[in-house]
Amino acid sequence: MELLTISEVTKNYQISTRTLRYYEQIGLLQSMKKEGYAYRTYDECSLKRLEQILILRKLRIPLKEIQRVLQSEESKVALNVFQGKIQELSNEILALSAIKTVLNQVASIHLCRWVTGIRHRE
Repeated sequence: MELLTISEVTKNYQISTRTLRYYEQIGLLQSMKKEGYAYRTYDECSLKRLEQILILRKLRIPLKEIQRVLQSEESKVALNVFQGKIQELSNEILALSAIKTVLNQVASIHLCRWVTGIRHRE
């Protein structure tokens, strides 16, 4: 089993050492200190856990929710978190759609005024 140092992990996963240390600090991830070795190392299990964390972060799941999902052995917890995120995204889509509609209306009004203004100047 190959162990990776903190610098190898940050390079391979394109995250900062600060982020990696923070994940450890809040209990999401664990490193190991090899005897006689000054650096933190990460085993295959830790790396798989890190991959899960990074995927969930890409899905915009907050760290507190990620903790709930990863610490629970019940799939129901993960399902609840994912359904909550789906609802949140649905609400955001509705809000963004309303903003888009208003912007289209404002753009049309300004375009009409701009075109009308050009005609009046001629």
